[in-house]
Amino acid sequence: MSSTRIEQLIDNVQAAFDRRPTDIEAGLDVEDAALLQLRKACRLLAGAEALQDASYYTLVIEASFVAIERTVEFRLLERGTIQPDDLPGTHPGVYRVRGRVPRGLTPKVNADKHYTNNRSR
Repeated sequence: MSSTRIEQLIDNVQAAFDRRPTDIEAGLDVEDAALLQLRKACRLLAGAEALQDASYYTLVIEASFVAIERTVEFRLLERGTIQPDDLPGTHPGVYRVRGRVPRGLTPKVNADKHYTNNRSR
């Protein structure tokens, strides 16, 4: 596959993410942005369980990290600390919302280091 073809496929995927889907997964078609993040976290954990049963451990780790991030976003939105349009948009960005993550929600560790050291390469 040529690099031009790969770039086109990446552009197509990005365009798909930029459009609102026409078929929304049951239970995720909600008006409340906080509830949406919480439901996404739950779906990710349910999917991770199925992947773990199939011995896809790297995917379980990835899904678990994203479930944690969605849970943090849920709490930020629920408390009105952040607005839906202000969500960080990157995995490490969730942990960098300084002073906004509720105390006790994340452990007292260097989240950036933990994120970097435990992501699959």
